Amino acid sequence: MLDTLTKLYDDFTKSGRVQDLGQLAHEEGMQFQKRTKFGNQPTELKSFKIFQGKGYKRLLGLMARKASDFEGKIRFYDFLETVDLETYTHSILEVKCDAIFIESLRIEPKGAFKKMKGFFISDESPFPALSEFNNQFQISSKEPDDILWLQEKALELMEGFKGLTMEAHGNYFIFYFRKKTVKIHEILDLADFAEEFVRLVCNDRSGDFV
Repeated sequence: MLDTLTKLYDDFTKSGRVQDLGQLAHEEGMQFQKRTKFGNQPTELKSFKIFQGKGYKRLLGLMARKASDFEGKIRFYDFLETVDLETYTHSILEVKCDAIFIESLRIEPKGAFKKMKGFFISDESPFPALSEFNNQFQISSKEPDDILWLQEKALELMEGFKGLTMEAHGNYFIFYFRKKTVKIHEILDLADFAEEFVRLVCNDRSGDFV
């Protein structure tokens, strides 16, 4: 019943958005799926903070392609969650890198940061040279060693995306602006950034960590 009602809602309010995403996917030679249940997603993906709500969840306008410089996959979609007849939308850029495994790691805007149980937060930034990044973001992890995966070059790229949140767990990285839909003309730039961020983390072990 709820699936039928939310599908009617999505068809009525999101059809233009889904059509635009489908057109972009076609132009870029990407796989495309109009709608899928969140329950069909990999178990590892369901552990992320952004997906922990108790509402009815689904993905709309799912675009996918292989990563260019590492073994993995890149997906973009709108994640919708309906709670008490109110629907929230978050655009998600997801990157899977087969060459990495991280217990749990997050980078969040400082103004939105809330300490989570079991997460380690350093009193001082492990990247003191990145003043602009440190002004904008807070790093937290379940294991202190998870921070060792991060690279200065990757964090510098993130400085240009104010308000962005990054979560990493297992082989997956997700990037999103909380309760925000990414505009169609901004999707490819976000995808290029996310792929380069993950490439640096997965492949560049040049020892930027201080």
